[in-house]
Amino acid sequence: MANHVFKSFFENLMKNEIDLDDDTIKCALLTNAYVHSNNHNAYDDISSYEVVADPVGPPPNGYTTGGNTVANIDIADGVLDADDVSWPSSYITAAYAVLYKDSGTPSTSYLIALFDLGGDKTTSGTTFTISWHANGILTFNQSA
Repeated sequence: MANHVFKSFFENLMKNEIDLDDDTIKCALLTNAYVHSNNHNAYDDISSYEVVADPVGPPPNGYTTGGNTVANIDIADGVLDADDVSWPSSYITAAYAVLYKDSGTPSTSYLIALFDLGGDKTTSGTTFTISWHANGILTFNQSA
C-alpha cells in the first residue's frame, strides 16, 4: 500500500484530470535525495530526483527516464491494483517509487502516490521490482 497519497491526487481525480481506467499510469523511481512535499502535484516537481541507470552497467542499464507503464490496472470494490513493475537487467539505486499519470507533458503528468522502499535498494544486472501489496496499491474507503 502507498506510504503517501499526494494531496492533489483526489482533487485531480474529482476534476477528471486523472482517469485511472484510461490514462497511462507510470511508476518512476526516485533517489534518497527526494523529500516529500504536499505542494508536489506533477512529474516536473519530482523529476530532478529521478534515478538514472548506473553508467557502469552495460547499456541500456535497465532504466528509462519517466519509469515504466503500470500494466493491467484494475479497480474493484474500492481497491486499485495492477501488475508489479520491473526493470530487468538493471543497474539502479532507488529509495522511492512514485505513481503518476503520464500525459506526455511533465507539468500535467499528475502525481498519485509515493512508496518508501525502506532505504536504498540496488540492483547490479538483476531485476529491480516494485511488488505491490497483496491487498492492492490503494484502497478507497467508503462509509455507509
